[in-house]
Amino acid sequence: MPYPHVMSQEFPCHSSVIFIVLRPVREIKFRAWHEPTQKIYPVKSLNFIFENGVTASLKGYSNDTDKAFTTLKWDRLMQYTGLKDKNGKEIYEGDIVGSPYGVNWEVRYVAPNWQLYRDENGGRTGTGDLSLWRNVEVRGNIHETPELLK
Repeated sequence: MPYPHVMSQEFPCHSSVIFIVLRPVREIKFRAWHEPTQKIYPVKSLNFIFENGVTASLKGYSNDTDKAFTTLKWDRLMQYTGLKDKNGKEIYEGDIVGSPYGVNWEVRYVAPNWQLYRDENGGRTGTGDLSLWRNVEVRGNIHETPELLK
């Protein structure tokens, strides 16, 4: 997937060896929209099946080991952006956030960063890098409250 997982930093040294230190950019975690129950669950583990989607173990979905994994379409999987809203709530892909100007936006990953998008005048309008926005508030998400984007 095209998400930034690590940053590298080179440290110059006096020999011909260059050391590269990898460090996480942010915490990597997911949540998923489970269509049959119409609920969002935190993801415990993932097994990627590239043609059909992904199988996931969802926290709180089932204690039955035969139902431990469920198959999800790619658009049901939502990754944590590493950012929080003005109230400290984690912002995920697919969340609908409100700006201080009263406009609601959908959070999407568009390489190389997380961006805010909405439909306007028959087309999609983007705002640029989500991390540059301050005072946004999570108001819902595209699965449970899509009407917030209308």
